[in-house]
Amino acid sequence: NVSAIEKQHSYQINIGISLFGKIREFISTNFSKHRLVIITDENVNKFHGLQLKKHLVDFTPIYFQFEPGERSKSRRQKELIEDFLLENHCNRDTLIIAFGGGVVGDMAGYVASTFNRGIPFIQIPTTILSMVDSSVGGKTGINTKHGKNLIGSFWPPKAVFCDLEVLETLPDVEFLNGMVEVIKAALIMDIELVQYLENNNKDIIKRKTVSLQHVIKESLKIKKMVVENDPFESGKRQILNFGHTIGHALEILSDFKIKHGFAVGLGMIVESWLAKLDKSLSLIELKRIVSLLELYKLPVRIDKKYRTNDILKIIKMDKKSKNQVPRFVLLKGIGEVKSQENTFSFSFSEKFIEQAVKESR
Repeated sequence: NVSAIEKQHSYQINIGISLFGKIREFISTNFSKHRLVIITDENVNKFHGLQLKKHLVDFTPIYFQFEPGERSKSRRQKELIEDFLLENHCNRDTLIIAFGGGVVGDMAGYVASTFNRGIPFIQIPTTILSMVDSSVGGKTGINTKHGKNLIGSFWPPKAVFCDLEVLETLPDVEFLNGMVEVIKAALIMDIELVQYLENNNKDIIKRKTVSLQHVIKESLKIKKMVVENDPFESGKRQILNFGHTIGHALEILSDFKIKHGFAVGLGMIVESWLAKLDKSLSLIELKRIVSLLELYKLPVRIDKKYRTNDILKIIKMDKKSKNQVPRFVLLKGIGEVKSQENTFSFSFSEKFIEQAVKESR
């Protein structure tokens, strides 16, 4: 168990196998009189819905499911969930269970944060990406045509349950997509985890429980440490955005055909080039980052069809931008980020950014 604390909110993050019984126990102890609403997507429901239903049958939960994918993280979908809750006479004595990947967790968490001015929810992430990233830290949000997660809230869950068994049905492409956030966590804070990822890539790709549990737990420790230090992203929490400024732009330009993790991986390469141009990072270290991504069969070149001018246009709208000037997290070595006082992201001229994108093609 890893414990995470944000503001006055403290919650348990449980990592292991066969955790559905533990979920039932947690709800019995803490929310036995609450109405249960399970929010999920069609894929997760198809593979794991019956198992969760079996463990929670005594609570007679109601289900809301939607189409998988980033397109469902919309204002329209949020309204549909809210209408479903209202039609089923849900009120403050309702517990939302987010059962799915990052889209489900972000959407369910955002609904929980605003419905009746805030109701409790728990996270049962079903992808590596959501286990190591979006289920922990209390960020919720939806997408608009103007960008990703520009509308959202900070609303920590009451508990998180990472059951490694559900990863068995995860397609390879989604597994590798999630590994990017593990790699990111290692690159910003933990050189030993970087070495472990380099030396154990075959076992991790084969999803061997011991290796997988180790990298997920270590990634979560990093996220926990950063989030506890800065729950509302006013300082150090910015480092978790390494690769995300460019990554989000590529997701949007590809109409989400480039998956989040793959886009962030490409973003990490661009932002590593920025650090190299800034003389914070050596060429040897940059090549090591590219090699690490290649070990996990991740793309390391930006397609020419995504024009630099279009990337620049979108990153100006990024949440981290100030006065439409994009900001980037820079490495000053493997396992360490650049910082100045309480500043952890930095701006560059368009010429510098263009050069970094060019080097990443």
